[in-house]
Amino acid sequence: MHQQLAQRFCVVFSDTPEGATALTFAANLNKMTGSGKLLVHVRVKAQCSRMAQGASDNNADVEQRQRVLAHVQTLTGLSETEIELVEFDSTGSVEFPAGSIVVDHGLVSRRSDFNVLIPFDEPTLDERGNGPFLIPFGDSESDLDAADIGLPLARQLNRPVIFYHTTWRNTELASDNARDHMCEGALAILAALEKTASDLGVEFRTEVEMAPDVTEGILHSAVRNAARLIVVDRGRRTLIGSYVNQILDQSPIPTLVAAPSQQVRRLAKPVVARRSLTATAQKTAPARRKWQLVPDFIRSNIGNPIFVMVVVAAMYIVKSFVKVTLGTTINSPMLTGDGLHNIADIFEALAVILVIKVSQRPPSEKYAYGRKNIEFVSAGAIGLGLIGMAGLFIVKSVVGILANFPDIDSAVRGIVPLPDFEPLIMSASHFPWVLAVTAGSVALSFFVSRYQISVGKKTGHDSLIADGEETASDGRIELVALVGVLAEYLFHAPWIEYPLGIVIAFLIFRTGKELWLKAWHVLLQHSIGVEHDGEIRRILSTSPGVKSVESVKTFQVGRIAVCHLTVTTGCTTQKVNHIKYAIECAVERYVLAQDFHKVETHINFQPPVANRHREAIAIVRKDNSIAVAPTVEEATSLLILDFEFGRITRATEENAQGNQLAMLAVKRVSRVRQFSTGTNLDIQLKGLGIEVVPTSSYLPSSLGFSPSILA
Repeated sequence: MHQQLAQRFCVVFSDTPEGATALTFAANLNKMTGSGKLLVHVRVKAQCSRMAQGASDNNADVEQRQRVLAHVQTLTGLSETEIELVEFDSTGSVEFPAGSIVVDHGLVSRRSDFNVLIPFDEPTLDERGNGPFLIPFGDSESDLDAADIGLPLARQLNRPVIFYHTTWRNTELASDNARDHMCEGALAILAALEKTASDLGVEFRTEVEMAPDVTEGILHSAVRNAARLIVVDRGRRTLIGSYVNQILDQSPIPTLVAAPSQQVRRLAKPVVARRSLTATAQKTAPARRKWQLVPDFIRSNIGNPIFVMVVVAAMYIVKSFVKVTLGTTINSPMLTGDGLHNIADIFEALAVILVIKVSQRPPSEKYAYGRKNIEFVSAGAIGLGLIGMAGLFIVKSVVGILANFPDIDSAVRGIVPLPDFEPLIMSASHFPWVLAVTAGSVALSFFVSRYQISVGKKTGHDSLIADGEETASDGRIELVALVGVLAEYLFHAPWIEYPLGIVIAFLIFRTGKELWLKAWHVLLQHSIGVEHDGEIRRILSTSPGVKSVESVKTFQVGRIAVCHLTVTTGCTTQKVNHIKYAIECAVERYVLAQDFHKVETHINFQPPVANRHREAIAIVRKDNSIAVAPTVEEATSLLILDFEFGRITRATEENAQGNQLAMLAVKRVSRVRQFSTGTNLDIQLKGLGIEVVPTSSYLPSSLGFSPSILA
């Protein structure tokens, strides 16, 4: 199917911002593909050359070639041997090598007999990173024209390709799979595309969807997949509303428009087996209900945060009853005290249930983001509780250690008031009961804490996660008590639990500190993280159409990340809509991978600095020809140009007869352009603060003025 790509890149010289972008883009592609010399086409006209030469002995055509060459070298960094200048008389007569790619912004609307790449505002192909090519296709053979030029280029640059198709829904099918709705013509084109890509060794994948609008679907797919080039064909059947024109109006991504091919293509008709998914399914006997160990009620609520906290409350009720009963029976202060502590845990679990219920209330006019942050109040309180628990446990462990050294214990108590030491008292007959209760409590605490944290992360309830951490801390303390029980029974060395208790207390303190700091940061609308803000800034800078990133402000509401972003772009409103979609997709993809459940992105687009100023170009008219005048003195008129954002927004032509200096001063011109390098008025112009700059070309059309404007 494919033709061999003649790897030549061409540019029609234009000393404008668009021309500069085209030059750098073409030079970058030329270097990446190793395609020989960059072809730069320069317009010449004999009559205008003589007019621009004026009274000088210098040949204007030779001077123009030297200036254009220097201009191209400065912009692209290419050497003279890497550039080939080709002169032509008019845009209509310019010829390009067969199969070459012309990088230009304006020719695509005037000529259709060659491949045109429109770079828009991108100076190089990889300015935003290394991404795939997107080749959209439909059901027409002309869609293969894009592959003829795009696939060999992708192979040269080692880029993957995405074949994109959007189709209308077939009302006879109930399938939600877009591929099932593709017509036979589109399937035939896809088969040809995939075969050609495979033959060329180009990595590819196909994306098919049912987008409400074809152009929107293509551009959304391109920005969503961070495509660096869109390759499209010129449809041969379209009379009005060309998708190519719509893409060029709206795309912020460089787009390559393929020239129509003269090839006669023979496509194999695909064999497609379709079946209606709305057909009535054969009736089968209902399957016998299997006996289930876990009741349906528990299975359906196992991920419900309220159900989880009910389980936690029930666990603490059982723990407190067993520990207090057994502790009282065997006269164990350790078990009794731990049981009383579990009674407090019951009320904490009930408080967490209340917090979760409040946080689940939907957003309202008064609470635009809902009430999720109440969970961080709860998490902060639990964090403070863990810090206090760690402090008490350290004191208890220190008292236990000092009890083994009576002299030191008496000396310390003389300085610092400490609680009485309560030694572990346990008979051999009580050991199995104490061991079973303590070990079972440890296992239950660790299991339930993992359950709480898992459900809390899945549902986005930070109070549940915090309470899970608190349950895990209870398990660590119970583990220390278990070590003491075993040490007393096996080695008669209960002191082992006290140094271990200090280590556990430190871990509990660290957990409490983390919970408190996280809650504090969220309540004060701290950013979601400096490292996350930095990555979001990088994402913005690599988004198509973004010139600069002005600000990134983030904060957290529950598990919702709120991002307020300000970027600078010079794109039109139509393009901005797709830039916005690209940013939202990329930011959401990144933030959701950072343990957030939702992202709210607010993007403010602002224009770049206008840099308003006024320039003048000296021109000379003769016999219906127009050229840049050699000097201001020799000009027949002056073009007065108003610039904003680096582009001409207003132009007037003023008669240059009379006092040119007075006119330039009155018009507040800051720069004058002429073809020669000097003028007799240089000193006076500099005294007025006006800079004199020689133009790179003697033709106004090469400076951004079409002949029709100056006619």
